[in-house]
Amino acid sequence: MNNHLLFVYGSLKKGEIFHEGYLSKAQFLGKYKTKGALLDIGNFPGFVRIGDGYVYGELYSITTDDLMSIDMLEAEGFMYRRVKVPLTNVASTELAEAFAYELMSPGVYRTAKRLKDGVWSKGS
Repeated sequence: MNNHLLFVYGSLKKGEIFHEGYLSKAQFLGKYKTKGALLDIGNFPGFVRIGDGYVYGELYSITTDDLMSIDMLEAEGFMYRRVKVPLTNVASTELAEAFAYELMSPGVYRTAKRLKDGVWSKGS
């Protein structure tokens, strides 16, 4: 079974609502960041590759089956699109490339609240 790298920045992070059901058995590889903006669009965030800020999250190694399940959760192709993004480890500056889910309506960037620190949690 193939493994894939997945960068998560919202409801799939440790301690958030969907982590236990989707990533609790995945291999955690560390905390990473990528260029872009993180938007508060209600009960969850949206990542867009716009701007010169950073989005902070977690990197996991997951199976193809897990990736397909998360595609369904993220409404891949409808609400989010799965894209490859360059990452930097926040502790060691190690570089990586991983899948992430980008908001498909970047126009929301103009109207949604931007999380300037690039970090989302349900309480933000």
